[in-house]
Amino acid sequence: MSLIFIPPKITRTRFSKVSFRIDREVFEGEHLVRISNEDTKEYFEVLPSLGGTVKQISLLKDNHSLYSILREDGKGESATNPLFRGRVLFPFNDRIPGGKYQFEGNEYQLPINCEEDQSSIHGLLYNRAMKEGGFELTEQDGSVTLIHQFKESDFKGYPFSVKISITYKLNVSSFSMEFKIDNTGSKGCPIALGWHPYFLCPGQLSGWEFEYSGNSYVEVGHDLLPTGNQIAVEGSHFDFRKPKKLNDLALDIALECSNDGEMSLESDQYKLKLDYDKDLFKYTQLYIPDERDSIAIEPVSAATNAFNQEGLGLITLVPQETKLGAICVRL
Repeated sequence: MSLIFIPPKITRTRFSKVSFRIDREVFEGEHLVRISNEDTKEYFEVLPSLGGTVKQISLLKDNHSLYSILREDGKGESATNPLFRGRVLFPFNDRIPGGKYQFEGNEYQLPINCEEDQSSIHGLLYNRAMKEGGFELTEQDGSVTLIHQFKESDFKGYPFSVKISITYKLNVSSFSMEFKIDNTGSKGCPIALGWHPYFLCPGQLSGWEFEYSGNSYVEVGHDLLPTGNQIAVEGSHFDFRKPKKLNDLALDIALECSNDGEMSLESDQYKLKLDYDKDLFKYTQLYIPDERDSIAIEPVSAATNAFNQEGLGLITLVPQETKLGAICVRL
């Protein structure tokens, strides 16, 4: 199947015998791309002008019930980005205190984007525009690829040349993201990658069950920074190896990757499964916001502050090296 490129002025494309469609719109001043299945009415929406943010995913359960599964930003919040809902976290995820880190003997200062504690959080991609690299519509699925090239001159605190490509794909009852990261420069570069979706929990959050087979969690201090210890989940609030109701749990913790690369969130409405490439995504960050209407289940390649602490998943790409990985959400 060949890759089809769309001219910029075309806003809708449909092919015979293909039920998948691509649409382009403007949402709150941002470029929005929607891939939909006209037969099942499933769709996903991404915002290329906001670093490939996944705005919404709507999937079919049991061939008859359609569910929108993401907690979106509220009206006018896309630009202010209060909780990084749906954002792609790259070239680092979570928090770097003071925005400072050392790499290969040099010290760097990243832009501060969290005034509360004067730290750098969730990378540099979330508010940068990604280019469309093409799309593909077939009888089985629909996809769009977004690309962003970081240049050495873009950020004084991250003077590396690295390209990230993400293919977003819709199948019946599933949505996936396929990541390709290339070191396009002549020197090694540090990277970490994550995705920050908030999954809706309609009704009472306390009635939802979470299952995840990770055996340990990253211990953090009062500042939520890792202490250097990884603790067995047995006997803790973070033991989800058997389905466990969320009840009134407060969560902001990273668990090691599950044994099978899977996790699930379930109520009497539906069961959502999240699969990921555990060779790339070594941890899952869990966070329940104050609204308690959703839970952030974030596949991440590294724990917070991995740029400064060994053993937390930092990846160093040598020149011309490529890293691949994928995430899949399904009902």
